[in-house]
Amino acid sequence: RLFPEDPETITGPGIRSAVWALQKSLTEDREEVIAKVKQAIMSNLYPDREPADVEAVARAVGKLFERDAFATKKELEEMKKLAADAPLHFPAEFQLAQENPHAVRMSFKRAA
Repeated sequence: RLFPEDPETITGPGIRSAVWALQKSLTEDREEVIAKVKQAIMSNLYPDREPADVEAVARAVGKLFERDAFATKKELEEMKKLAADAPLHFPAEFQLAQENPHAVRMSFKRAA
C-alpha cells in the first residue's frame, strides 16, 4: 500500500519507503517466476544441462515477457502459465532454446 489510510499521516519519506518496498516486492515476484520457469525446463526438458545455462535461457525468455522495469500482473500470470506449460513451448533441443528465445514467446502467444 503506497498511501496510508489516514491522509494526515502522509509524508514524503513514508511514500518513498512504500514505493521502494513495492519495487522490491515486484522484483522478487519476477525472480520467483523466472525460478519457476527454470525449474520447469530443468526437470522436464533439460535435466542434463548445467543449471546456470538453463537459468540463462529462462532469463532470456523472461526478458521477452517484461513490459516495465518492474513486474506487472499480466507478466507474472503469463510467466506462471509458461512454467506450467513449458514442454509445450520450449524446444526439445537446448541449443535451439539458447539461440532463439523469441520462438518460445511466439509459441506461447500463439497458444494463448
